[in-house]
Amino acid sequence: MEKETNQYTKSEELNLFIDKLKDNGFQVAVNKDISTYCFFSKDNKIGYVQYDRMMGFSFSSVHKPCRECGTGFGIHNDFASPTISNAIDCFVFAPNWAHSIDVQAVRKYESLEDWMERQTVLEYKFC
Repeated sequence: MEKETNQYTKSEELNLFIDKLKDNGFQVAVNKDISTYCFFSKDNKIGYVQYDRMMGFSFSSVHKPCRECGTGFGIHNDFASPTISNAIDCFVFAPNWAHSIDVQAVRKYESLEDWMERQTVLEYKFC
């Protein structure tokens, strides 16, 4: 019997990946208004994944907003079949291609809960 996919988001593909993340011990947070992306965490490190049916999965690191480099760095793009390794790659402090001024500006959140508490525009919930 095939496992039923949970409906965390409006994307069946992303829902399957969220289940995979959770099965591997990750915490996952989604927007309360069913969307096509999620934030995930393990060992107090945070990453982001978004699904687009034309482009596939895109992964990013997550840090506190700053003028120099926004809220994260793009890590992987255009994946049809995401892996746990893709998610773990998002936990890098900054990618090796980032400029030193960007790296110096990065300030990481203490945890996914810390990140959630600072969200003032959209509401998120744990899956």
